[in-house]
Amino acid sequence: MIQVSPYDVRRMGAPPNYPLDAFAKTMVDSKRKADDGWKSTEAAVEIDEVPAWRIEWAGLVQIAPARAAVLRGVMLLGMKDDVGFRLEAQDVEARSGQSMPEGERSLRSFALTVKR
Repeated sequence: MIQVSPYDVRRMGAPPNYPLDAFAKTMVDSKRKADDGWKSTEAAVEIDEVPAWRIEWAGLVQIAPARAAVLRGVMLLGMKDDVGFRLEAQDVEARSGQSMPEGERSLRSFALTVKR
């Protein structure tokens, strides 16, 4: 699965020039709360010349009331002109070795143009 989510941080109540680190912490904390046993590694990267964080993660997710699955994913979090973006690829652990490299290549192909 690939997910692309833009966030107008001003509409979220954030001050002007909201720092990338604060935005990334908010996104990571929300993901961490949703998944049991969440583990991650973080690195600074650039997406289309925009500073971003790359979060590689794994966690146990409830997919039905009595059914859970271990998922792995890559999340790219960035900020441009008070618009945050969350690009994420994830898959079940059994397929992630093949799907994650392809998913991340797809995520890195996105470009962000802010129009107001």
